Amino acid sequence: MKVEIKTRRNSLSRRESLPGLLADEGGAVVVIVAVVLAVLIGFAGIVIDLGHLFVVRSTLQNAADSASLAAAASLSYGPDEARNQAQILAQHHAVDGTPVTLVLADIDLGNWDEGSKTFTVLAPDQEANADSVRVTSQRSSARNNPISLFFMRIFGYEDSDVRVMAVAHYEPALCGGIIGETKITFNSSTGTDSYNSDYGPYSPVSANENGDVCSCGDIELNSSAIVRGNANPGPDNTVIMNNSSYVTGSTKPGGCPVLADVELGDIATNNDNGNIPAVTDGGKDPFEDGPYDLALHNEDSLTLPGGTSLNPARYYFTSVDIAHSSTLTVMGPTVMYVTGKFEMHSSTIVNTGQNPEDLIIMVSSIEDVQFNHNVDFYGIIYAPNAHVVLNSGVGFYGAIMAQEITLNSSVVVHYDESLGDIALLSDVEILPGNTVSSVLVQ
Repeated sequence: MKVEIKTRRNSLSRRESLPGLLADEGGAVVVIVAVVLAVLIGFAGIVIDLGHLFVVRSTLQNAADSASLAAAASLSYGPDEARNQAQILAQHHAVDGTPVTLVLADIDLGNWDEGSKTFTVLAPDQEANADSVRVTSQRSSARNNPISLFFMRIFGYEDSDVRVMAVAHYEPALCGGIIGETKITFNSSTGTDSYNSDYGPYSPVSANENGDVCSCGDIELNSSAIVRGNANPGPDNTVIMNNSSYVTGSTKPGGCPVLADVELGDIATNNDNGNIPAVTDGGKDPFEDGPYDLALHNEDSLTLPGGTSLNPARYYFTSVDIAHSSTLTVMGPTVMYVTGKFEMHSSTIVNTGQNPEDLIIMVSSIEDVQFNHNVDFYGIIYAPNAHVVLNSGVGFYGAIMAQEITLNSSVVVHYDESLGDIALLSDVEILPGNTVSSVLVQ
């Protein structure tokens, strides 16, 4: 009986203690779940914060790359301008909505040794001899702007420093006679080639394949476009070729041209406009739209006296509009400064010597420069802030440097190789000079 009683008691004891046992196990499960959730949240937080830091690092690296390339390409303008360009380009990138800012200490000027892959900082009095620029881009506690963390705060980490560097080296060989600083687009059977006017006029039979183009951005070729030469896009950009388009030379990325602004100086008051005829060949006032707004319409014509190679004629216009089969003739070395629109429609600028060096058009405005409908042009277009558009069969002989270039409808640009060693006035060199190209080396 005792045994039976003990057994029954044991059985009853087990039955009576089962709810308590379940309660104990439920509490353990809650604890385990809480621990697992904490670990999962911790890992999720680490992934989110690390992902954010990765994006920040990538943005800062892009800023450093762009800034160093711009600075290296501007070295010939002096150390101050190189640093200025670096600061401007860096601010085109933003971290958490705030533009990337460089202080002068972030920008080192020096020399690059390709053999040892090392950068040597130059002393301030030697910076004029620099051939490379190193840029440090950072968000840090030292600058009072570290990157704030979120979930990792539960582990005691409130913020993080992020610091990157880039070195760019001046490398002029990466550019040619057609420069579109932000982009170049070839459409509908357009293209480039080259010739050298020192050895005679252009001939398609003897044309050379040095019609090089370069940009800090993409170079896009569509609809059977052909670049007979190199096409060098920006360091993080590409040559896009569609519909039977091709490039005969290199498509290596890394070239990044930087064009200086047009320096107008006192040209508005110190110019040769007084030598312009008071009336056109058709008897009209060429400035009827305004004192500096040159306009030729309806088969009219006007001749501008030229200067000499050492002292070219200098003209100042607030706009140029030549249309309806009109003709503007330039009789010798001439520089035209244009502060507004420049448009040619089914008309011609005649450079009598057909030497592109004798006609330089400097456009300071942001308005489009338009050449339309079967216009042959011998000269140089320098429009660092404008979009140059050539349409419908334009034959262009010389060089083009602009913020953006678009060629449409069978336009061909024939780069004159003789321009490689001349200067636009005194401070802007034409490719392949020493001011327009750089490449990332570190």
